[in-house]
Parts: sequence; C-alpha cells; structure tokens
Amino acid sequence: MLVSIALATYNGERFIRQQMDSILSQSLSNFEVVICDDCSTDSTVHILKEYASKDSRIKIFENKHNLGYKKNFEKIISLCQGEYIAFCDQDDIWEPDHLKILIQEIGSNDCVCGNALLIDSNDNSLRRTMREIIPIRIFPQNTEDLFSHEVYGNIVQGAASMIRQSLVKKIIPIPDSVKYHDWWIALNACNNNGCKYVDRILLKYRQHESSITNKKFFGIADALSIFFKDTHEKKEYYKEVAMMLNELKREGSSPSFQYKIDSATRFYEALAYRKDFLWRTKHYISNYRTIQLSPKRKLPSFIYNLLCLLIKGIIIK
Repeated sequence: MLVSIALATYNGERFIRQQMDSILSQSLSNFEVVICDDCSTDSTVHILKEYASKDSRIKIFENKHNLGYKKNFEKIISLCQGEYIAFCDQDDIWEPDHLKILIQEIGSNDCVCGNALLIDSNDNSLRRTMREIIPIRIFPQNTEDLFSHEVYGNIVQGAASMIRQSLVKKIIPIPDSVKYHDWWIALNACNNNGCKYVDRILLKYRQHESSITNKKFFGIADALSIFFKDTHEKKEYYKEVAMMLNELKREGSSPSFQYKIDSATRFYEALAYRKDFLWRTKHYISNYRTIQLSPKRKLPSFIYNLLCLLIKGIIIK
C-alpha cells in the first residue's frame, strides 16, 4: 500500500528543510513524495534536489511556467501513484504519526482530516488548534453532519487531509469557477463515499504575520471595522461559493444532500445579490449552528452575523 505525499513548492527555502525532515521521519515509510515546484526563484529546488539525491522516494517536477497554486495542485495529484494521497504544505512540520493516523482512520471514506497545532514563524506554539478556531458550535460526528457544515464553510484543512486515489477523477479538472480547491475536495468526498474528521493533532500549522488565525484578540471594534471595510469583497466571496455549489450540483447527489446544496446555494446568492432578505434571515436563525460566516470573535458569532445580515439587508445595497 503506497501513500503519495503531494507537495507544492514556491520560494519556500526558509522552512522547506523542516518540512522535509518531518516527512522523512514518518513512522509509516512506504510513501513517495511528489513535488511540483512552481518556478521558485530562491534555493528551494536546490534544497529539494539535495534530499532527492539521498532518498529515491522523492520525485521533483519543475514547472516551465508559473501555474499558480490551483493548477499546480492539479498537476501534482495527477502525478501521484499511491492508493492514498496526503496533501502537504511547504512550511509546516508533520508529527511522526501523521500518515499512520490518517491511514488508520480513513476506513471506507474518500477523505479523512485531522487537527493541527498553530505555530508562528519561529516555531513557537500559539496555544491554539485549528479545531478551536473553526466557527461552529457542534462538531460533526458523521459525513452527513459534516456536509451540513461544508456547504456553508470549509472545516477540512487540506494540509491535514488524505484522500483515496479513486476520488481524483471526481475532483479534477477543478472547475474554473472553483477558487478553494481544498473545499471542493471535501465537498466531493462527502458527496461520494464520505469524509471523516479526527480530533488528533497531525502537524504544526505555521501562521505568518498576515494570517487571521494568528490574531490573538478579535473584539467588537475589529468586527465592525472589517464588516464595513470588506463588504465588496464579501459579496464576491458569496458569489464564488454559490458558483462552486452550482458546480457540485452537476455531480449529482442523494436527495438529502441535494436539499442541503440547494438551500446553501440560495442563501449565498441571496447574500451576494441582496435579495430574499426575510428568507435569508429566517434561514440563518434556523441554521446558525451549522452556518459559518466568520472566525470566532469576542462578540458572540450568532449575534454578530445576525447583525450583519440585518444591516446588509437594510442599509447596504
């Protein structure tokens, strides 16, 4: 049973040695590391070739032209030969049992995802995990519950995930309208043979200075500032999500999943185009435990998001 580790790189010289060392120290050793470098201008490729010269499991592909992250990701997974594919970021640090746990937990599912500890650029723990910053109140215990959350916001972190090779044909080519490829993967996994979340820390997930998850305090003033600042960006985001869900509809699904997709699509279109004000407000109130609109804040998320819906529906056109 071969596991493929899909690693996209681009100007990652600062942290790539730590990540490669953590990969090569895995307790499960039957794997290949498939790396696609997207025209790095630093010493990333040189470093990777050092590792490849000492370990035949490492395969390096250099793009002739910069593809961008989504297309580069498509290329990587199309080159993976393993029965399972684990996704990998260039600047994280894997725990020794990262692969072993995912293999043990995937079962009959198409995808499995674990938790991650947040660290800063100097490897210091931020004393929070990805699970703690996910803005949902009840964590899903099965695929249908997970899918109920996924149609409103992705809670499956790509860097902590593994999929079956059989899912690849369902997710690529990634439609042009899909901006968030890891979200697309999680939705398709749920919509096929299932997706599972495991609350075990599999990696140290690096947060850089600009990362929103690296912000320690997020109060009312922050929330209001961002709300009025990013109204246009939010509208575009809602449109993108609605388009992704429309693409998912074309894949076909069970009646219960189709209902969830239809409801979420209508909700995002209502937000994007400022329509169905009463319906979308009622829908949010009825489903606020599964709808994710923002990271956790000191101001309770339900109140914050309800205010957003009301203000956007009445004031901002």
